[in-house]
Amino acid sequence: MSPNHGHSPQSFQEQVIQAMKLLVSGQAPTIEVEDFTRTGPKGVELGLIAAYMIGSIKGYKIEIKNTSGAPLELLEKDFYRTGDVAIFFDKRFVNTGEAATFYVVGY
Repeated sequence: MSPNHGHSPQSFQEQVIQAMKLLVSGQAPTIEVEDFTRTGPKGVELGLIAAYMIGSIKGYKIEIKNTSGAPLELLEKDFYRTGDVAIFFDKRFVNTGEAATFYVVGY
């Protein structure tokens, strides 16, 4: 029997899905981050809630606050940066002064 006890190794896609599930559910182990910098489109403020390490994949839970004078539609393309492999927002639209949670996994 193989060292993984008959289980097939997870594909990269399966690892990313599992990492996102752990991140969103709050079950991933947290890590300390000293130099978190991430930007979004004009009219938003981003704040790190927590950082995680799931195997070799890093995850971030980030608050997005709408500081513009209008409702904002959250689009993945506005928050993507090189190294991101999956992005999830807990809601798609954010009114002025309200916040949403943004989850991202990557390297």
